[in-house]
Amino acid sequence: PARPSPSGTASPKISTAGRPIPIGAFAPRPFLAIAPKRDSDFDYTGVLDSIDAARPVYVLHAAAGSLQAAYPDIGHSFPSSSRSLADRFLDRHLKHVPSQ
Repeated sequence: PARPSPSGTASPKISTAGRPIPIGAFAPRPFLAIAPKRDSDFDYTGVLDSIDAARPVYVLHAAAGSLQAAYPDIGHSFPSSSRSLADRFLDRHLKHVPSQ
């Protein structure tokens, strides 16, 4: 079942019929979710459920390090801290070395 949202209701925005989105289908490919806790448009608890459901699949594929999620305590935005996290994730998985 979907986790209750901060408002106390189930999160219909990120889950499908009360089930987490099947992120595990991406395994073993890299997957990063950045879901702000105070986002007024999306309830991050659906992402928590989806990542929790995907984790065993990534472990099965020996790719636990390819699944990552961050839940910054911010509203609906993409600040430099989140952008930096995404850049590092992509650099690591695409084996890119940024130029100075």
